[in-house]
Amino acid sequence: MLGETASAYGGGAPGLSDRFVATFLWLDKLGIAAREGIDIVFKQTLVGGNYGLIDHDTLKPLPVSIALVLWK
Repeated sequence: MLGETASAYGGGAPGLSDRFVATFLWLDKLGIAAREGIDIVFKQTLVGGNYGLIDHDTLKPLPVSIALVLWK
């Protein structure tokens, strides 16, 4: 199990951690975890900060959450 992972610390990088480009960092992390036999990976937050899975203003899924569903 890998817990509390995100693309940046301290709330994420505004305008970067909540954008499509952060998807590649997340997919890389998931790939490495799979290669190492890790079955469960937690992202630090569902909503909030600049690195959540859901936009805190619109409650729409961010690109990183869509990539997570496709990965699974």
